[in-house]
Amino acid sequence: MDRERAEALRRRAEREPESVALDTVRTGLSADDGEIRNAVAHALARVAEADAERVVDLLDALVPCLRDRNDHTRNYATFAFKRAATVDPETVGRYLGALEPRLRDGVGETRNCAADAFMEVAAAVPERVGPYLEALGPCLADDNERTRNYATFAFSGVATVDPERVAEFLDSLAPRLQDEDPKTRDCAAFAFKEVSKADAEAVGGYLAALEPALGDGRAATRNYAAFAFKEVSKVDAGAVVPHLDALAPRLGDDDGTTRHHAAFAFKQAAKADAGAVAPHVDALAPRLGDDDETIRNYATYAFGAVSEVDPERIAEYPGALASRLRDENQHTRYFAAGTLATLAESTVDPVVPHLESLVPLLGDDFADAREMARSCLATVAAARPGAVRDLFDRADPSHPAHDALESILREADLPRRIDPDRVAAARPDGDEIPSAPDVAVSRDRVIDERHIGTGGNAVVLEATVTTSAESVTVAIKRPRTSGTIHTETVERLLDEAETWAKLDDHDHVVDVVDYGADPVPWIAMEYMDGGHLGDRAADMDLPQKAWTALAVTRGVRHAHRHGVAHLDLKPDNVLFRRVDGAWDAPKVADWGLSKRLLDRSTSPAGLSPTYAAPEQFDDDYGPTDDITDIYQLGAVFYDLFTGRPPFEDEPSSATSRIPEGPPAPPSEVAPVPSELDDVLRTALATERAERYDDIVYLRDALRRVIEG
Repeated sequence: MDRERAEALRRRAEREPESVALDTVRTGLSADDGEIRNAVAHALARVAEADAERVVDLLDALVPCLRDRNDHTRNYATFAFKRAATVDPETVGRYLGALEPRLRDGVGETRNCAADAFMEVAAAVPERVGPYLEALGPCLADDNERTRNYATFAFSGVATVDPERVAEFLDSLAPRLQDEDPKTRDCAAFAFKEVSKADAEAVGGYLAALEPALGDGRAATRNYAAFAFKEVSKVDAGAVVPHLDALAPRLGDDDGTTRHHAAFAFKQAAKADAGAVAPHVDALAPRLGDDDETIRNYATYAFGAVSEVDPERIAEYPGALASRLRDENQHTRYFAAGTLATLAESTVDPVVPHLESLVPLLGDDFADAREMARSCLATVAAARPGAVRDLFDRADPSHPAHDALESILREADLPRRIDPDRVAAARPDGDEIPSAPDVAVSRDRVIDERHIGTGGNAVVLEATVTTSAESVTVAIKRPRTSGTIHTETVERLLDEAETWAKLDDHDHVVDVVDYGADPVPWIAMEYMDGGHLGDRAADMDLPQKAWTALAVTRGVRHAHRHGVAHLDLKPDNVLFRRVDGAWDAPKVADWGLSKRLLDRSTSPAGLSPTYAAPEQFDDDYGPTDDITDIYQLGAVFYDLFTGRPPFEDEPSSATSRIPEGPPAPPSEVAPVPSELDDVLRTALATERAERYDDIVYLRDALRRVIEG
């Protein structure tokens, strides 16, 4: 073929592309003359534009043109591949290696065509595109809006089959979440959604970039972003907390699945920081009546968590909560009853108008719901017995609620084995419990050190810290100084200090005053002047023991809500602070073995075998985490109530004894309520699945024991 024939072919393709003979085109594509190749490639591009299927059989012959020195020739060839990809993406997928260099072409339109071809292939056979993401990456930042869109779509397609590979490019994808083109934003959000399914932790670092997508004008984009937040909340609920303001509007989204994702994220956030969720109860309230059963469940759970830290926020919504007492989901009924019970502990007035809604739960098939309804009614009966008596007078004698209400009223009038009024009168209020002094500690201010304890590789000293105004007493924990102090010891003590300091804003966690590493690592703590539980238990009466157990449980639950498990709970680590005119306040100390709940490391060394859980001896029993703390609390409380550990074998044989079965019922060992038997033996179950699956259930069970 000469140049004249090639030019005639190009003109024919412009006028009548369907009349172009493809055999002639095939011959011209391999011509040595660049002008001929250019004209023929141009003609083929016009044919592809008119009928893409005709060029599929010529792709082999067209490949050399993708490497042509002429910019226009490369562009025509890339255009033809792009068009072929619209009708036969699987075939074009076999030529991605040849197309890849055109993603870096100096001509923007050629890059655009190449990215378009990759997009079409990704839509049909995304696994073919995965190996070329590195080459596609720069196209995400191309000046051309369409090129960015095609590249982003390709990434979103690959994310459906290989999200781990796409996770490596989140830095490049993140800017596309705010692209001017709404379709590009949609594709980027979809890619993040798909990655979050496989690797939510990887997406956790991009929540700030995802936040604007929650308010996008496209419903799908909002949905994808909300899904990603939901997935991240499963593995790191705390990461979602800073973004609740942006998530809140999605609770009212028109799309039900978007509302579902947002409600789940709020439920998880409530576990991590219920106080942060409290300002959003207005947005959550409509979800209590959502058509979706699971959304109602998530919202009710969140209300329950908020009620524990800010019951006043919940006081406006007892009616909405009462409607959930009739929910189809038994756990939703339980959460609703528990929230009302917690609110009643703060103030019964908002609950009283809705007591009738609690009555059917007294005959509920779900035992936990029954017990929580009973707990709420018992709390009200103690303050407003007339309101509960009115319910009893109107109750159907054949309904289980009749006998339950009669029992509640009788117990409200009779002395209890653990008198809740005595507990209420003798326990210290939060503002009565002393806290640590607010002082800065430095070596030159510390005088009069006195050894008061030793544990593991550390010693504890009572010390006086001088200030310009006064001298205060603190306890200082530091490593034993005989020999060289290893770097690991320094890091371990400082890690303990950092973890501990995040938890000490609770009445039942020992306060950290200060910490540092000069001249050796040290932690200055609140000086606990009331001894430890091992020394004090024998002198306590039953009501004080019960309240002490409940207070310690609340302290440990505070840590769990901050993502930290203690893992070395024992009587020596429950210290007391003296309180004038009330029971001394127990506080949990020594967080040296604690760990973040997402850390699934093996059992730590240095545990106390008498109170250790089976999984701390044998990994076959599962990981060590918050469920381990529940077992340890069961062991500590068994000792508290009965005067002996649950298993009295020597520590050397504890590993063989603990997994074999439950301890003797506490009521057969000491004069304690029989209700404690199930509570403590459930906490002490050898199999993790048989224990309480959240410390809140142990707390509620102890509270029920106190209430009789």
